[in-house]
Amino acid sequence: MHVNELPINRVREEFLEACKRGRIVLTASTGSGKSTQVPRWLSATGKVLVVEPRRVAARSLATWVSQLEQTELGQRVGYAVRDEERRSDATEILFVTPGVALRLLAQTNGIDRFNSIVLDEFHERSWQLDLLLAILRNIRDQLLVVMSATIDADRIGRYLNCDLIRSEGRSFPVEVIYDGVEGLTPTDRNLPARVCKAVQDMPTDGDVLVFLPGIREIRETQRALSAIECTDFEVCQLHGQMSLNEQNKVFQLSDCRKLILTTNIAETSLTLPNVRTVIDSGLVRRTQYFQGRSF
Repeated sequence: MHVNELPINRVREEFLEACKRGRIVLTASTGSGKSTQVPRWLSATGKVLVVEPRRVAARSLATWVSQLEQTELGQRVGYAVRDEERRSDATEILFVTPGVALRLLAQTNGIDRFNSIVLDEFHERSWQLDLLLAILRNIRDQLLVVMSATIDADRIGRYLNCDLIRSEGRSFPVEVIYDGVEGLTPTDRNLPARVCKAVQDMPTDGDVLVFLPGIREIRETQRALSAIECTDFEVCQLHGQMSLNEQNKVFQLSDCRKLILTTNIAETSLTLPNVRTVIDSGLVRRTQYFQGRSF
């Protein structure tokens, strides 16, 4: 999908008008384009700090927005996460994690150079995000935007005494299939073998996204898939300990179907292109649906 066709663009004028009043709570469905487009809109009036709950999201969003802006990563668009950063004096849109944002607040003039601050995916509540909101609530010199797909928007809007904007998303037909699960209680028993069985029954189009509890289970499942010679797919991993280059492979379009083994990072923080089937490994539940590229 072209960026001009993203659902979030329907509220662009309403959003920019609300910016004049200082604070905004924005709710928009996953895949609507809010995480990439809102920072670009705000950059027209000055530097933007975007706080993402996870390192993978901060790095991948910075990479994608830099491509949209047709600039080298680390120049106009950059990121800063724990032990890694790509930014410069020319950076106008900076994606950071909550810990980095708190360090900026503690520094003299660390946060003052930004005209706008965005707290994205606020539903992934943590003490760091809550502390940031409490501090930023009392700073009047900067525009504050709180965004999420599932946030209790009315409650946050009352707390900030600000405008509330809702953006509609897109929905597609979904078919849910349970693959031989005994009961409906999630379990990790024989997890790699159960995922392998589900993969062998996959439909023949689109990429497959497999949610797993953690990195250990991802690695064990990848070894199990290698043993059954899963040649129909390019097996990829996606989790917080990956390098930027490894992470980018997941987002690149490929002639080969991808089988992506991921933690819950891909539930709301990221939108992956070309995924048609999702496997919930706890129940070995397959959800087949249509999803276009939603950046």
